[in-house]
Amino acid sequence: MNREVKLLVRDCVHGLQKLLAVAQGHEGQRDVAAAAAMLGASIAALGRVGSEVEAHFLSQLRDKLLRHSPACADGPLLGHIDDAQARMLAVPWLGEDARRRSALHIYFIRHAEATNNMEKRLHGCRLDGALTPNGRLQSRRTARYLADTLAQRGIDNVLLASSPVGRALETAQEIRDSLCCPLHTEPDLAELDFGDWTGRYVADIEATDEYGRWAEDNRFNAPPEGESMFEVRTRICRVVSRLLSASATNESTLIVVTHFFPLIELFSELMPSESIRPGNSSVTAATLEDGCWQVTLKNYEAHLGSDATPPVSYV
Repeated sequence: MNREVKLLVRDCVHGLQKLLAVAQGHEGQRDVAAAAAMLGASIAALGRVGSEVEAHFLSQLRDKLLRHSPACADGPLLGHIDDAQARMLAVPWLGEDARRRSALHIYFIRHAEATNNMEKRLHGCRLDGALTPNGRLQSRRTARYLADTLAQRGIDNVLLASSPVGRALETAQEIRDSLCCPLHTEPDLAELDFGDWTGRYVADIEATDEYGRWAEDNRFNAPPEGESMFEVRTRICRVVSRLLSASATNESTLIVVTHFFPLIELFSELMPSESIRPGNSSVTAATLEDGCWQVTLKNYEAHLGSDATPPVSYV
């Protein structure tokens, strides 16, 4: 994701948290007005560089303001949101190259089973969890399934992109070797950044107030020194948009290897009425045609046979 956008998204998240904390702490009106002005400035700045992706989240920001502190959503602040959204909606999250192609095919793969999935610890993007023996078997079966599927469809031009985090990269390398195609790493495909919770056992933090706030609303509450889901969705949609444009340019089929939380966010964009928790080495396929998505395969695991594992949240 563009660094400027990333920093402004984070400023908006922190600004919202600050505003609600000040308002709910019954501070003086002047303090609330100052916090609202700071948030408004961040929203206005984001509106100058953001796209349709960020416009979606400003709608959620507005909803959170109105739900938790209606008094904070004053006229000027709502005006900043409206103005920013108007600018962003003029910049679609899918580029013109992707929109013009008659049909784009994309496969989303979650990495194979890794040690952190079994340990119930939070690794996120900062720690590499190696694949388990079962995970290595899963990755080989996933690679074979993709090779067979693409061969049956007569597809031999593939753009393969992966998170640089070890467990995803190891999964993607099996696919690369099976398809005999180049492999590109994309930092924005990485897992959620758990910040100070990295490496911690869930059981050790789930009783804390910080974890409770995150579990209640991870859209705008981030782990200490980590990422909110607002930020994850912004970067994952932006990198997929860029990859789709590249795929459209060279007329290739796109394969993306990534992680649990980025896929949760992508699936909520592709299938907003459904709740899908992607399993290890699961395959989800979609076609983009005339700017519209059609999902053709959802969280497919039959290729794994008895080696499929239940989806878990220890990522």
